[in-house]
Parts: sequence; structure tokens; C-alpha cells
Amino acid sequence: MGEDRSPKALGEHSMNRVKDSDVPGQDGSLKSDHPGQHVGILFYVDDDAFVRSSVARRLIRRGYLVREFDSGEAVVACLQDQAARPDVILLDYKMPGMDGLETFQEIRHLSSHTPVILFTAYSGAFNVEEVKRQGLFDVLTKNVELDNIIQVIQLAIAQKKEHPSP
Repeated sequence: MGEDRSPKALGEHSMNRVKDSDVPGQDGSLKSDHPGQHVGILFYVDDDAFVRSSVARRLIRRGYLVREFDSGEAVVACLQDQAARPDVILLDYKMPGMDGLETFQEIRHLSSHTPVILFTAYSGAFNVEEVKRQGLFDVLTKNVELDNIIQVIQLAIAQKKEHPSP
């Protein structure tokens, strides 16, 4: 039996159409510009509200359901409380409290088959190859184009579908 992927199980109360003036996912719900159809479910973790809402809004326009988190602790708490999992997690590295690598380790314990992409301006602060050996899907710098982000997200989702969790 697979995991529950319904909007209700993923924390969505209603699939609202997001307008440019909205800050998507800040209330803990999934947001989509395409109610009833989506490319994938993404959890985005970043302490910078402007960057988080800007990137999330652009991903929503491309068909993703996005739920935003402002800290590693918040996404870990969500993963602990819910049976459902996102298709992929986009995770900032430099955050107060748990940083991206600490959050990644916690995610690995809670949802080992969920691909995690580290999205950072500080890629030189850690050994990229070492964290990839630990299961991190990829590392992207924040100055990368949206199409490159989407390409990596799509690869992560495809890999997850090829190797579903037991």
C-alpha cells in the first residue's frame, strides 16, 4: 500500500489559486496555480522569506505544489507529524538553528527515499561530494536559472519514481 498523496494528507485545506500578491505556502498549506493537476509536490525550506516566496511562486507557476518552511526544525516537525511525503525537498544551507546539512540528516532518518536538493549561496562551506555520498541528491547555487532548478527537480522526481519507497 502506498503513501497517502492526497492534498488533505499533505496539509492542504483547499487548493487556492495563487495570485502574485499572495505569499504561497506560508500558512502551512500547499499552493498551486493548477488545482487538480500538478507536476510534483515540493517542500521548500529557506529562512529568507523574500527568496522563499519568490522561488516558490515561480515553481507554482510551472505546475508544482509547494509548501514553504522557514526553518529546518519546521520541515522536520512536519515530516514527523505526517505520513505523506513530498516528491522532493529544496533546502537552504545557511539557516539559524538547524542548518541545511543538519536538517538533511534528520530528513534522511524520517524520509530516506525523498530526494533532497541543497539550494545555497554557500556551496564552498562544505564538501559537496561527501554530502552527495550521504544521499543528498544535488547542490544548486542560488544564482542558477529557474530552468536549471526545474531540471534537477524533475530528475529527482523521476529517480524517486524509478525507486519507490517500500
